Amino acid sequence: PSRTPPLLVDVRAPAEQAVSTLAGALCVAPDVAPADVLRRTGTDLPIVVYCSVGVRSARLARALSAAGAKQVFNLRGGLFDWANRALPLAGPSGPARHVHGYDAEWAVLLDARLRG
Repeated sequence: PSRTPPLLVDVRAPAEQAVSTLAGALCVAPDVAPADVLRRTGTDLPIVVYCSVGVRSARLARALSAAGAKQVFNLRGGLFDWANRALPLAGPSGPARHVHGYDAEWAVLLDARLRG
């Protein structure tokens, strides 16, 4: 049986998303209304939300679940952990090599060679 891949939702600021994201992700602002996301994704498909480290995406994941999404997951470790594991990133015009560091305090969780 085929498994439906999850819908990816990047819940970072536009400046962060402009550096890199995950291929095919729906990019939304951190203050997005859950209903706005669900209008675009529906409530039945699995949804994986992520941000830099997982704080903003955890907030959205809870809100999406409360709004009726049936399968919502928060990407453990966020995009920083993903990039630190050398997993693929997408940029505006193809593969990306860097991730926005968010701010000086949180950027220490991201390999210095990946900070963009």
